[in-house]
Amino acid sequence: MTQLTAREWVESMPDYFRPQRARGVKAVIQFKLFGEDGGEWYLTVKDGKSTVTEGESSSANATIMMSASDYVALATGK
Repeated sequence: MTQLTAREWVESMPDYFRPQRARGVKAVIQFKLFGEDGGEWYLTVKDGKSTVTEGESSSANATIMMSASDYVALATGK
C-alpha cells in the first residue's frame, strides 16, 4: 500500500467532512506545507459543505504551517 502525499491528504478532506458537525460554521483554513510534496491549499467550510482549493486565501481564519512530511505523519496518526 502506498502512502498518500500531503497533497492527496489535503485534497481528500471533503471526503471525510461531516456536515452535521459543521452546522452554522463558516471558516477558511489555510494550509502552508513546505518541503518535498509541499504546497498551499485552503479548506472552505460554508453552508454545510467543504471544498479545498489550491493556492492562498485572502480571508483565512486560521493558518496551519508545517512540513509536508509532518502533516502526513499527523494525518496518519503517527
